[in-house]
Amino acid sequence: MKRAAFIAAVLAVATATPVSVCRDATYSIDGPICSGSGVLPAGSQCPQAGSVAMQDCHPYLPSWNAATSSCVLKERATCVKIATGAWGCVLPSVGCGGVAPAKKKNQVPFVCDPNESSSSSDELWSYSETDAPSVASTTLDEADLSWFESSKTTVHHPSASDDQPPEN
Repeated sequence: MKRAAFIAAVLAVATATPVSVCRDATYSIDGPICSGSGVLPAGSQCPQAGSVAMQDCHPYLPSWNAATSSCVLKERATCVKIATGAWGCVLPSVGCGGVAPAKKKNQVPFVCDPNESSSSSDELWSYSETDAPSVASTTLDEADLSWFESSKTTVHHPSASDDQPPEN
């Protein structure tokens, strides 16, 4: 019986995958981890509240527990698209760089009422997935040549040495 429990424990650890939480430590989870860079993540699993870090745990991290000298998640990490365009696990209360922390429960979501819109549907560009690309009918000889004129801008960055005469 003890041998079977030991083998089960070893297998559980062997199937666990490390996943880092943005601005926090690295945790171990089972299943397809939150990752990828497509429209949808390749996996969606992130560490749950109460998970203990397996590596990269430091006292300055949000999950640091001084009593146990370990990192223990106080909340569930969520799988979101981060500023780099990749999918990653993020703590809602902390955020991740370009990704803002999650809304507080007392915030009202923005609702757009199309009946209150000031533009008419005639002003909008109608688009269909079956539309074919068009080709410009203007030739280079007919084009406004000012479009192709080069312009040069000189940028001067002032510094403390601008106030002093040059050395000889």
